[in-house]
Amino acid sequence: MLRDEFQKLALKYKKNLIIPSIEFCGDNAAMIAYRGLKLHQAGIKYGYDFNAYPSLSDYSFIKRQM
Repeated sequence: MLRDEFQKLALKYKKNLIIPSIEFCGDNAAMIAYRGLKLHQAGIKYGYDFNAYPSLSDYSFIKRQM
């Protein structure tokens, strides 16, 4: 299963892996809202000037974490 493979990679590279429950993974809006909830609960806030940088490559987040 894909989740298991991601868990193996996280262990290999000593990274924390957070995977939402399957109930939150069927709709992108639900996944985004869940992430927003977790950020809010952690006290992490972004201003209105925050940019999502939609032009980044799909793999840029992996390169930064490894």
